[in-house]
Amino acid sequence: MIRDLLPPATVAILRRFALRLPGRVRGPGIGIHQSPDHGTGAEFVEHRAYTRGDDLRDLDWRASARGDRLYIKRFAEETNLPSGVFVDVSGSMGLQLGETSTKLDYARELTAALVYLLVNQGDPVAVGNFGGAETALPASARPGQIARAITFLETLVAQGDGSPAESLARIPDRVPPGGGVFLIGDFYDDPASLASALRRFRQRKQRVVVFHVLAESEATLPAGGTVAFQDLESDSEIIVDAASYGASYATAFSDYCVAFRTACEESGVHYVRASTSQTAVETIAAFLTGKARGDETMTNPIAREALESPRTARS
Repeated sequence: MIRDLLPPATVAILRRFALRLPGRVRGPGIGIHQSPDHGTGAEFVEHRAYTRGDDLRDLDWRASARGDRLYIKRFAEETNLPSGVFVDVSGSMGLQLGETSTKLDYARELTAALVYLLVNQGDPVAVGNFGGAETALPASARPGQIARAITFLETLVAQGDGSPAESLARIPDRVPPGGGVFLIGDFYDDPASLASALRRFRQRKQRVVVFHVLAESEATLPAGGTVAFQDLESDSEIIVDAASYGASYATAFSDYCVAFRTACEESGVHYVRASTSQTAVETIAAFLTGKARGDETMTNPIAREALESPRTARS
């Protein structure tokens, strides 16, 4: 249901933001992103000398009057950005966060919020999954894409037993070169394999943001006693003594998180740690304001543009 994944309170927060990825964009339509082309957009860029054949409507008569030659105004075109949002459906995303929700439910909320932002600023967005049987919703910038995306998200089940890295390696071919890619999941796989998959996005000059969905309960073992670990992908189970393995488990988990984040950064991927202790809309808002974990330096150009250019959504 739309009101479950995008309640009015969430929409009210999202309407304050725009989501601009760094760099100039050559998109198929009109949007809010700056194009490398120049034309008759709203943002003035510079003057240049008039040459024969230029449209006289672009003459800047004031600038020309101050000199001894004619000058043309140049404007930045504003275009849209073809994008894709892809959700991890591997079995580990079925981890329970409470009586009624899972990490996949959290990922659904993040995805719905991103689709809302992108569609309402005119960006055609596709929605798909990885880490299991791959399905996708074709890209569209029409307002109805939001409802279609939510219907699609409701069909996803966290039961994939494939390699997220192998699945990730196919995603670059599902988004146009230079497009935006948003990946949401826990990415439990070999960090070296994940790094190899992420490099394919750079080869296609795609702008990538990873939301690393992690529950605090995953970081450490309980204080004492025995703990039963169930593999959500194979249903196998092992029982360990928390007192004996607690420290080594916490170290291994921390090492994995550091290795994956490093793989992202070395591949030019923007990394956001999405802790399920925050609501999904809090994670999105923190990301767009540069306050998300992983953005401690406040150098996030996406956040900077969102703050400098708040946008009212179309619907």
